[in-house]
Amino acid sequence: MDELPRHERARVILIFRMLGDRGPLQNTTKFKKLRSGIWEIKSGQIRIFCFFATGHLLVLAFGVRKKSAKTRTSDIDRAIAMKSEFDRHRKENDGNQ
Repeated sequence: MDELPRHERARVILIFRMLGDRGPLQNTTKFKKLRSGIWEIKSGQIRIFCFFATGHLLVLAFGVRKKSAKTRTSDIDRAIAMKSEFDRHRKENDGNQ
């Protein structure tokens, strides 16, 4: 986020605030379910891939600057792998308590 220009950072933060206040957004131009539990937060060319953990915890996986209209399959696959790793670690840690 630090590398984003101020105006782009402000737009992304606004979307985060809306998610925090209202939960999942109904506006699919800003917040869209992709597949395998992966969601995409959209703001201009900025795309942030995320997923929900237990309850209402939204985990941000990573972000990219898109140059085309289509979401790359490799980005979705990367987010799915990160979700799987997160879930595995969470399951291991829950068993240790």
